[in-house]
Amino acid sequence: MTANKGGRPAAYDTTAIRDELFGFLVAGHECTAEAALVSTSGIKPAYAAGENPTVAEIVKSNLPYLDATLAEILRCGGAIPAIPRRATEDTEIFGHRIPKGTNVFMLTQGPGYLDKPFQVDESRRNKSSWESHDKNGMWDVADIGSLQPERWLILDENGGFVFETLVLGPHNHS
Repeated sequence: MTANKGGRPAAYDTTAIRDELFGFLVAGHECTAEAALVSTSGIKPAYAAGENPTVAEIVKSNLPYLDATLAEILRCGGAIPAIPRRATEDTEIFGHRIPKGTNVFMLTQGPGYLDKPFQVDESRRNKSSWESHDKNGMWDVADIGSLQPERWLILDENGGFVFETLVLGPHNHS
Protein backbone atom coordinates (compact mmCIF):
# COMPACT_ATOMS: atom_id res chain seq x y z
CA MET A 1 0.00 0.00 0.00
CA THR A 2 2.84 2.38 0.80
CA ALA A 3 4.51 1.69 -2.55
CA ASN A 4 1.24 2.30 -4.38
CA LYS A 5 0.73 5.59 -2.53
CA GLY A 6 4.26 6.59 -3.49
CA GLY A 7 3.77 5.60 -7.14
CA ARG A 8 6.56 3.02 -7.11
CA PRO A 9 6.78 -0.76 -7.36
CA ALA A 10 6.76 -2.72 -4.10
CA ALA A 11 10.20 -3.92 -2.97
CA TYR A 12 9.93 -6.88 -0.64
CA ASP A 13 13.58 -7.87 -0.19
CA THR A 14 15.21 -4.78 1.27
CA THR A 15 17.31 -4.10 4.34
CA ALA A 16 14.45 -2.09 5.87
CA ILE A 17 11.99 -4.97 5.38
CA ARG A 18 14.48 -7.41 6.90
CA ASP A 19 14.92 -5.09 9.89
CA GLU A 20 11.14 -4.88 10.38
CA LEU A 21 10.74 -8.66 10.05
CA PHE A 22 13.45 -9.13 12.64
CA GLY A 23 11.50 -6.82 14.93
CA PHE A 24 8.34 -8.89 14.43
CA LEU A 25 10.29 -12.06 15.13
CA VAL A 26 11.83 -10.67 18.31
CA ALA A 27 8.54 -9.21 19.52
CA GLY A 28 6.43 -12.27 18.65
CA HIS A 29 3.96 -10.07 16.77
CA GLU A 30 2.95 -12.62 14.16
CA CYS A 31 1.26 -15.50 15.94
CA THR A 32 -1.27 -18.29 15.54
CA ALA A 33 -3.91 -16.38 17.49
CA GLU A 34 -3.69 -13.51 15.02
CA ALA A 35 -4.01 -15.88 12.06
CA ALA A 36 -7.06 -17.48 13.70
CA LEU A 37 -8.64 -14.08 14.28
CA VAL A 38 -8.03 -13.03 10.70
CA SER A 39 -9.44 -16.26 9.30
CA THR A 40 -12.74 -15.78 11.13
CA SER A 41 -13.00 -12.02 10.59
CA GLY A 42 -12.91 -11.45 6.87
CA ILE A 43 -11.00 -14.08 4.93
CA LYS A 44 -14.17 -15.77 3.77
CA PRO A 45 -12.88 -18.22 1.12
CA ALA A 46 -10.35 -19.81 3.49
CA TYR A 47 -12.80 -19.79 6.40
CA ALA A 48 -15.53 -21.43 4.30
CA ALA A 49 -13.09 -24.14 3.19
CA GLY A 50 -11.86 -24.71 6.77
CA GLU A 51 -8.33 -23.66 5.78
CA ASN A 52 -5.83 -21.06 6.87
CA PRO A 53 -5.86 -17.94 4.69
CA THR A 54 -3.19 -17.55 2.05
CA VAL A 55 -0.76 -14.65 2.12
CA ALA A 56 -2.60 -13.15 -0.86
CA GLU A 57 -5.93 -13.36 0.98
CA ILE A 58 -4.50 -11.71 4.08
CA VAL A 59 -2.83 -8.93 2.07
CA LYS A 60 -6.03 -8.24 0.12
CA SER A 61 -8.32 -8.37 3.16
CA ASN A 62 -9.94 -5.24 4.52
CA LEU A 63 -10.05 -5.52 8.31
CA PRO A 64 -9.53 -1.94 9.48
CA TYR A 65 -10.47 -2.44 13.13
CA LEU A 66 -8.21 -5.49 13.42
CA ASP A 67 -5.34 -3.57 11.81
CA ALA A 68 -6.01 -0.62 14.13
CA THR A 69 -6.13 -2.87 17.19
CA LEU A 70 -2.82 -4.53 16.31
CA ALA A 71 -1.18 -1.15 15.66
CA GLU A 72 -2.47 0.19 18.98
CA ILE A 73 -1.31 -2.89 20.88
CA LEU A 74 2.15 -2.49 19.39
CA ARG A 75 2.14 1.22 20.24
CA CYS A 76 1.18 0.56 23.86
CA GLY A 77 3.06 -2.73 24.27
CA GLY A 78 6.54 -1.44 23.69
CA ALA A 79 7.87 -4.80 22.48
CA ILE A 80 11.05 -3.27 21.06
CA PRO A 81 12.56 -0.30 22.96
CA ALA A 82 14.32 1.25 19.95
CA ILE A 83 14.68 0.90 16.20
CA PRO A 84 18.22 1.42 14.91
CA ARG A 85 18.88 3.11 11.59
CA ARG A 86 22.12 4.27 9.98
CA ALA A 87 22.28 7.84 8.69
CA THR A 88 22.64 7.72 4.91
CA GLU A 89 23.82 11.33 4.70
CA ASP A 90 25.15 14.07 6.96
CA THR A 91 22.24 15.68 8.76
CA GLU A 92 21.25 17.61 11.85
CA ILE A 93 18.65 16.76 14.51
CA PHE A 94 17.59 19.59 16.83
CA GLY A 95 20.92 21.34 16.36
CA HIS A 96 23.03 18.21 16.81
CA ARG A 97 25.20 17.18 13.85
CA ILE A 98 24.74 13.52 12.77
CA PRO A 99 27.49 12.38 10.36
CA LYS A 100 26.73 9.95 7.56
CA GLY A 101 27.17 6.36 8.77
CA THR A 102 26.19 7.12 12.38
CA ASN A 103 23.81 4.65 14.01
CA VAL A 104 20.70 6.47 15.26
CA PHE A 105 18.28 4.79 17.65
CA MET A 106 14.64 5.88 17.41
CA LEU A 107 12.94 5.24 20.72
CA THR A 108 9.63 3.41 20.54
CA GLN A 109 8.72 4.15 24.15
CA GLY A 110 8.71 7.27 26.26
CA PRO A 111 7.24 10.76 25.82
CA GLY A 112 4.73 10.90 22.99
CA TYR A 113 3.92 7.20 23.06
CA LEU A 114 2.31 6.69 26.46
CA ASP A 115 3.00 10.05 28.12
CA LYS A 116 2.60 13.62 26.95
CA PRO A 117 5.45 14.54 24.57
CA PHE A 118 8.29 16.70 25.84
CA GLN A 119 8.53 20.24 24.58
CA VAL A 120 11.05 20.98 21.83
CA ASP A 121 12.72 24.35 21.48
CA GLU A 122 11.24 25.40 18.14
CA SER A 123 14.36 27.42 17.29
CA ARG A 124 16.34 24.15 17.12
CA ARG A 125 14.18 22.59 14.39
CA ASN A 126 15.67 22.41 10.89
CA LYS A 127 13.99 23.62 7.69
CA SER A 128 12.44 20.25 6.74
CA SER A 129 11.03 19.89 10.27
CA TRP A 130 9.39 23.31 9.97
CA GLU A 131 8.03 22.47 6.52
CA SER A 132 6.44 19.25 7.77
CA HIS A 133 5.07 20.77 10.98
CA ASP A 134 1.38 19.84 11.34
CA LYS A 135 1.59 17.69 8.19
CA ASN A 136 -0.07 14.77 9.99
CA GLY A 137 -1.40 16.50 13.10
CA MET A 138 -1.10 15.20 16.65
CA TRP A 139 -3.01 12.68 18.70
CA ASP A 140 -4.95 14.01 21.65
CA VAL A 141 -2.45 13.68 24.51
CA ALA A 142 -5.24 13.54 27.11
CA ASP A 143 -5.72 9.80 26.38
CA ILE A 144 -2.28 8.99 24.97
CA GLY A 145 -1.66 6.31 27.64
CA SER A 146 -4.89 4.38 27.00
CA LEU A 147 -5.60 1.65 24.45
CA GLN A 148 -7.65 3.37 21.74
CA PRO A 149 -7.63 1.48 18.40
CA GLU A 150 -9.94 4.14 16.98
CA ARG A 151 -7.04 6.61 16.87
CA TRP A 152 -5.78 4.67 13.80
CA LEU A 153 -9.10 4.87 11.92
CA ILE A 154 -10.52 7.53 9.64
CA LEU A 155 -13.92 7.75 7.99
CA ASP A 156 -13.95 7.30 4.23
CA GLU A 157 -16.31 9.07 1.84
CA ASN A 158 -18.87 6.24 2.26
CA GLY A 159 -18.95 6.55 6.05
CA GLY A 160 -16.91 3.37 6.61
CA PHE A 161 -13.76 3.10 8.67
CA VAL A 162 -10.34 2.89 7.02
CA PHE A 163 -7.11 1.93 8.81
CA GLU A 164 -4.48 4.59 8.32
CA THR A 165 -0.99 4.10 9.75
CA LEU A 166 -0.16 7.81 9.59
CA VAL A 167 -3.29 9.09 11.35
CA LEU A 168 -2.22 11.50 14.08
CA GLY A 169 -4.88 14.17 14.39
CA PRO A 170 -8.16 14.02 16.30
CA HIS A 171 -10.88 12.28 14.34
CA ASN A 172 -14.62 12.06 14.60
CA HIS A 173 -15.44 8.39 15.21
CA SER A 174 -19.14 8.81 15.80
